[in-house]
Amino acid sequence: MLNGQVYGERAIELRQDFRQMGEMSQELRSTVDFLRYSEDAEGERAVASISALTNSASRLRGSRAQELRQVIDRYNEVLPLARGKADRVAAAGNRVIAAVSRVHQVTTDGQLLTARREEQTAQQTVTDIRSRQQTAEGWADQVFDATVGILTGGWKDALKDLGKFAGRELIVHNLVGAYFEEELTQAETRLATIRNRISSLEDEQQLAVVRGAIADLNAAQQELRAETRELPSLARQAETAHEDLYRVLNRMGVAGQDAASALDGRLAVIQSATFAEDLAHQYEDRLNQVQESAQTLQNSYSMYAEFLGSPGGENAVPDNFVRIELRSRAASNTRTCDSLVSWIAQEQPRLDRVRSYIQGGSYMRSFDDGIEGALHEVRMSMRS
Repeated sequence: MLNGQVYGERAIELRQDFRQMGEMSQELRSTVDFLRYSEDAEGERAVASISALTNSASRLRGSRAQELRQVIDRYNEVLPLARGKADRVAAAGNRVIAAVSRVHQVTTDGQLLTARREEQTAQQTVTDIRSRQQTAEGWADQVFDATVGILTGGWKDALKDLGKFAGRELIVHNLVGAYFEEELTQAETRLATIRNRISSLEDEQQLAVVRGAIADLNAAQQELRAETRELPSLARQAETAHEDLYRVLNRMGVAGQDAASALDGRLAVIQSATFAEDLAHQYEDRLNQVQESAQTLQNSYSMYAEFLGSPGGENAVPDNFVRIELRSRAASNTRTCDSLVSWIAQEQPRLDRVRSYIQGGSYMRSFDDGIEGALHEVRMSMRS
């Protein structure tokens, strides 16, 4: 690794960054290995544990049979609702993000802003334009305030709660974790930069384009608001359905306890996938930061080594032995930084494949479809 006192402080920081990257890479690899194992073995085992209840369930009578039927029906009813809601929130959230980007584009586009209206001699026309500006500004403020309100709303906590039960959909859509949160924050920041630009628009055509973009944003934020309105209630319903089924299964002896553990196993896989997605996002950020630092240090070491070989370097470091040693270390560190940059370039495609696997959600299919299917079989084995 990097050595010597030349640019030593930053070299030490880069060594620490690289060590931390190694730890993050190992943790990410271990988590993904768990997901792959779950996909290959744990999902089938969970389904088998629930299917094994069929004989016990078919012998239940009276209130116990009725209770099991009710909790299975509720569980199999609520979880598909949760996944469907996740799909719709994802679509609505992405439309808001796209609409904010569109408003930002039309209010910052160079051609649009430099195109000025022709000189108008009629004062009435100028007054009319200003009136429309003020109308656009007032309406934009209302839409922007409403959009910021929905972007910063408490529904995101409910979404995370729902994520325990609609895990595959939320992971596929990047809704749970840092990525979606950052996208929403960026959209909120963009809105803050757009407000003052609208007052500088002087052309009716400009105002018309902006009004159209804001209208699209207004429709998108209202759709997101409507989709998220039921999130807290649905999250509570999913939580209750899981807890009720878990409680009833746990009272059915060893087989029931194994089936209850299968439900816990499903939640563990969802939590691991969410953790892996967040960690992959953090790891990518760190890779980009370290790559930039390594390239900067590489250039600095290279120039310093070149400087030490020049007359100026001889004046700065008169001792020939020390100068040669410093130059050797600078050259060595240049090569080390070059190796770091090359390693990061090779690591990025591997990270892309990992994220593609995490977001694909294949490790959840046996848990989602299989568990619900097995519960349905148990339900059908019971007398009405």
